[in-house]
Amino acid sequence: MRTITYYLNTNQVVESDTVYPNAFSADDNTTQLIFDFTGTACATWEKWLDLTMSDYTKDVRSLGNGAIVTFNLGAKHTKKGLLQINPYAKNGTDKHGFPIYKLTIERQLNNSTVDASAQQSMIDYFDARLTVKAVNTTTLGAGKSATASVTVEPDGATYTFGVPQGATGAKGDDVALFQNVLSNGNDLNIIGVGDSLMENATSWLGEFLKDYAEAKGFNLRHATYNYGASRFNAWESTYTAGAERHIRVTKTSGARAIPKTSVAWTSPDLDIVLRFSLDDWNSGEYKFIFARYPGAGNRCWYVSIGADNKLAFYWSPDGTNLVGNVHDVSVASNVDDTPYWYRFTLDADNGSGSYVATVYTSTDGAARTSVDTKTGTATTVFDSPTAQYAIGASSLANTGNTLGKFYEIRFHNGIGGTNILPQPISTFAQTQTDANNRSYVQGTPTIYLYNTAVGGLNVNSYVVNTNVLASMPKMYNALVVYSLSHNDNYLEGTSYLSTVESVITNIKAKIDYPIVCVAVQPPKNTPAQYIRSHAHRGQQLISMAHKNNYRVIDFSSAFIKSGTPLVDLLNADGVHPNTAGKVLMITTAYEHFNID
Repeated sequence: MRTITYYLNTNQVVESDTVYPNAFSADDNTTQLIFDFTGTACATWEKWLDLTMSDYTKDVRSLGNGAIVTFNLGAKHTKKGLLQINPYAKNGTDKHGFPIYKLTIERQLNNSTVDASAQQSMIDYFDARLTVKAVNTTTLGAGKSATASVTVEPDGATYTFGVPQGATGAKGDDVALFQNVLSNGNDLNIIGVGDSLMENATSWLGEFLKDYAEAKGFNLRHATYNYGASRFNAWESTYTAGAERHIRVTKTSGARAIPKTSVAWTSPDLDIVLRFSLDDWNSGEYKFIFARYPGAGNRCWYVSIGADNKLAFYWSPDGTNLVGNVHDVSVASNVDDTPYWYRFTLDADNGSGSYVATVYTSTDGAARTSVDTKTGTATTVFDSPTAQYAIGASSLANTGNTLGKFYEIRFHNGIGGTNILPQPISTFAQTQTDANNRSYVQGTPTIYLYNTAVGGLNVNSYVVNTNVLASMPKMYNALVVYSLSHNDNYLEGTSYLSTVESVITNIKAKIDYPIVCVAVQPPKNTPAQYIRSHAHRGQQLISMAHKNNYRVIDFSSAFIKSGTPLVDLLNADGVHPNTAGKVLMITTAYEHFNID
């Protein structure tokens, strides 16, 4: 028997098959899923399992209240393709989700024989761009499945598709993000890479996400990239369905933390940005706010508020002894249960033999005002191999006396460097058993759109502007929407596609579980220039996307197949969609993501 053990406390998966992990042939294996909730805040809660098969049928099972629960996969779960395993826990109306684990099934249980007549009939339903036009399968014999093989020009690659009975259209992993991630109480990151067709909240992408958020009851936040300042602008709340997402921390609660292995800190300096509120800013109690500060020998640094209600910032050069300061910044007059921004920087050696530690305040997290600076002899900061990034406590211990809410935390690789702390705030995981669940994620599940699109950009803009990639935070999961072409002028062919692939690959490196969707732009019309090159690029992008297993939203085909003249879908410039064209793009996006 093959076993897959998911340790929810550490988000670690251990498979009994170490030779072919994450993939197997169902004919050869009976597979048992083991979910170990020991050490989580919901060890005694009711456990649930949501399985999404490759044909996007679902099976939701209650697994009982045990700290360790099991489930054996059956034939209906082991269909060829991607199986998404999504465990979660419920306690009344409270729900706690965990990262989705994905398993590739290379051969379907009792279903590896293809019926020749069914295979031939399926071919007729695929056009040259690998789009499923319609599917009405023939009657199949027992243990047989419908497939179609399509050879695509110009690369000559052959793609084989398994099509479930009654299926219409094609669905992908990006569909699962919308249908599973948000519906299970998790947050979703989206990265927009594009030009004027996607540059603001009123673009097709912004309007599509807003419509979706309104219909499904999610929050939507939109941050545009500021090319002049080489950073993302402050978040804008495009749609608010409920309370802002945050982590609620109470006194002596189990700490929430991100492991050291998830944060690639290499700088000698520190740059920490926090947005948080306290139930009582003037409590007169010592409170740890954000820290890597376990026992002696592994101490790194911490930010705290002292019994005098002043901010403090300390670090250790050797893992035990401390250097730092109580800053002349009092929080006693802050309004209770109201969030405030603070930034702490340490220039460990300013080149003149001194360290410089500075505290800033901000109203939006972007523009900052220096409020206190301390100096001393040049120093270093110890980097423990095990100390986690903990909020509301010194490290993993249930101490800190912090009673409040954390909305946003950034940890930059050097002063003004890349935010290397995985985002969003809900990424922080429970690290200790806490029977009362006193440290937990609150607020409405949220879509975070990091939009780097600006009018006039082309693919080479993303090669030249390296700060765009550097400014993107580390993310656990994200959907990357790539939509560039109409400013690429005459570029096309192998060299062009290599540049596109390089840009996408660099963005994917910032994401633990990336999903890429190539949005092929609508066709151009006179008086626009490079009409033919733009059309060629669209075809080449589709071929490139399928070669790399990326998803495709084909706006070009949608415009052509609509039967509406281009002059009625585009503005007078022959490039930008008018109101009718944008509506068609949003409708096409809904169809792609299979959203009602």
